[in-house]
Amino acid sequence: MRYPLPYAFARGNQLLLEDDGDQLVLWHSGTPARGAWSEVLRKHAVSTVQQLDPAALAQRISAAYAQGESSAATVVSEVQNDADLSRMMQELPAVEDLLETSDDAPIIRMLNALLTQAARDGASDIHIEPYERHSSVRFRVDGSLREVVQPNRALHAALISRLMIMA
Repeated sequence: MRYPLPYAFARGNQLLLEDDGDQLVLWHSGTPARGAWSEVLRKHAVSTVQQLDPAALAQRISAAYAQGESSAATVVSEVQNDADLSRMMQELPAVEDLLETSDDAPIIRMLNALLTQAARDGASDIHIEPYERHSSVRFRVDGSLREVVQPNRALHAALISRLMIMA
């Protein structure tokens, strides 16, 4: 069984498109977003439309994509819709707060957003370079490096440490 819709789209719009090889079945929860509904019908030759209650559909979507994608792909897909790198950099706490706490959540969110944007932009490399006052994060896209963000230099060690843990 294949699921042609991206996970984030299916989850966000409460639509599940199942392809069993013979027919396409579109599952919905009653009143899906009009734009999403029409986009799926425009792009795919849907054979059957079925309705489920929202809780059952959410469970069906989770189960369908849990077996079809790796967990990393699902996480990237989830973060992809919400990743706004410049906003996220501004929301990070002050350097003193970040270094004094044992909570790495801001660094994790920042690194997830960087990796998501790199995947979305089609980057082949990610360069994270420390400078005197800031770090530079650049993506290599189509053979050329372009700067994405300049986080505070004090975040560099935590960012690289988290990246090494992931590796």
